[in-house]
This record gives sequence, structure tokens and C-alpha cells, in this order.
Amino acid sequence: MRVLVTGADGLVGTHYLNYTGKIHDFHCPDETEMDITDSAQVENYISKVGPECVINFAAYTDTKKAETQRNDRHGSVWKINVDGVRNLAEICKKKSIFLIHISTDLIFPGKEEPGSMYYESENYSSDFEKICWYGITKLEGEIALTKISKEYAIVRIAYPFAGPAHTKKDLLHTVLHLYDTNDLYPMFSDNTITPTYINDLAKALNRIIEGRHTGVFHVVSREPVSHFEFAKYVLEKSGRDSSELKSGTLKEFSQKSGIPRPLHINLDTTETEKILSVKFGTWKQNVDKALQELKF
Repeated sequence: MRVLVTGADGLVGTHYLNYTGKIHDFHCPDETEMDITDSAQVENYISKVGPECVINFAAYTDTKKAETQRNDRHGSVWKINVDGVRNLAEICKKKSIFLIHISTDLIFPGKEEPGSMYYESENYSSDFEKICWYGITKLEGEIALTKISKEYAIVRIAYPFAGPAHTKKDLLHTVLHLYDTNDLYPMFSDNTITPTYINDLAKALNRIIEGRHTGVFHVVSREPVSHFEFAKYVLEKSGRDSSELKSGTLKEFSQKSGIPRPLHINLDTTETEKILSVKFGTWKQNVDKALQELKF
């Protein structure tokens, strides 16, 4: 199948392509070839390539820098995460192309209870004060897509990580790097997340492509974990001294930074696993697999 991939040089896109290999005829334009914020350029490139499916990994993901553009609908964050998605959706609809859009857990404001989960069918929240600007723009991108087309799959992920390193460090490699450079800072012990193992994501995306499955999907590790517990396990399993790791609180960090951060933001995968006939690993199982790839 001919598949066009945007954001192919990013952290998640790179790992997806490396894991998947050549099972599809991938076309991966860089930003100079196809800027998703330029609708004419998007239409010209898609018309030239003629893909049956588009996977949109392209996104502005720096949450700290994104917050400096809060409420700016003319800024680069909005243009990429909202206008870019709208452009892709409109052109894919026009040409009957299946669009897979990668989204995030950060579209949600978070819950108060550690074991609370967000489901694939969850209603969108209007409590924007508790959502960072990056999350708001990704939310608006999802909404724009759902209003334009029915031939789409929204795939939400969270804190992606993998074995092989990338120029942009993922959750696992950040922990290893901070330890190895003696720059380990306190990790949140009062929050919970459900991080994504990119190998699981690759398998899920390929199932979605092959079955042309539409709707909303969650691809994350089973079982929530705090940043502190995740980092501690990574250090221990990689032969490092976890006693050097200190704990901090997300609540205190959010107050100091002024950036809204959800306390418990856990995605449930029950419906996704059922539809795609897959079973995702727990976060510990996935960390073990990633470290095995690194020969630890």
C-alpha cells in the first residue's frame, strides 16, 4: 500500500518507520517538500504521490514553548496542530484517502484519582484552564478532523519511548541520559501516566492501515505509573543506582511553572485491543523489551 507519512523524521515517526521496514510503499516528505500548514502545497504533493493512506505524525510538541503562545490562533503551535490537521483532513476527504492522525493524552485535563481512566469514547472536555496549550491545540485538531471526514483514525499516545536512541530523547532515554550526566532531577511521585511503547504503536498502526479501521484508538502501556516509579525501574533494570533518584510533586511543579499539567492522565486500551485484536504490554514489560534492545 502507498502510505504518505508526515513528520517522518520526528521521534515517533522515525521509530515507526524503522520498526515497520518496507511492508508498505512509504513516502516521507520533509517540511520543504510538503508543509502541512500550506494547503496548496499539501494538495499538490498528495496529488503527485497518490497515497491510499496518510499518517500524520507532524506536530508541535514542545509543551513549554507552546505555552508562550497560549490563546494565539495565528502562532506556529496552532498552525501546525490545528490548521495543518484541517488541511490534511480536507484534502484526504476530497481524494478519498484514509487519514490516521496521531494525537495525545494531553487533550484531557486529568483526573483526581490515580486509577481513573480515559476511554476511547470519552467526551471532549471544555475545562481548558486545566489543559496546556499544546493539549488544547491537539484537541482542536481532533475536533477539526472529526467535523470534516469519517474516513479517519485518531490514535492517542502518551510519553512515547523505544529501545533505539533518537536525537530527541524519549522518556526512557531522558532518564538514562540524566543519570549518566549526573544531572538527575526529582521525578514526580504524585502523578500517573500510561506511556507508549513505540513498537506497540507500530503494530497497532499497521493493523489500522490493513483493516482501514476508523474511530478513536488508545495505544499505551497497560497499568498506570508515576514518573518516579518509571524512572526508578529504568535505572534498576539498566544496572544503575536508583537510590540517587529523588521524588518531587507535579502539583508543586505546575504551580511554579504556570503550565497546566494533569495529575492522573491514564488512557484505557480495552476497546482498541478488542478492535485490533492486539494486547499491549504493561509498562514494565515494555521497559524490559526496550532495554533488551539496548543490550542491558
